[in-house]
Amino acid sequence: MFGLQSIRVQWNERTPEEGKRLLAEQLRQLKPGLWLYVDHPAADTPELRAVDTVVGDRWARERSSVLATWADPAIRAMIEDLGIELVSPRRLFDYSTCRPK
Repeated sequence: MFGLQSIRVQWNERTPEEGKRLLAEQLRQLKPGLWLYVDHPAADTPELRAVDTVVGDRWARERSSVLATWADPAIRAMIEDLGIELVSPRRLFDYSTCRPK
């Protein structure tokens, strides 16, 4: 592999503001290299609420918080100020072979 490192915000029961603060802290601490962040941003819709048959609205709350955080102008500005380049997995992986490029 090519030295892939990861960061993650645990969204369980966090408010959007808490998630934003935690993500900002992690972004400020990144060292040069290749980092992976995987999550499931989504709008809070009736369809998403219908998928969560156990709690009812947990996924909608968490996933809409992820979407709001990554779309937040302050987070986007921080990413730019820190010189972080966001890239699609398509730039890193050859989907036909499931191997790094």
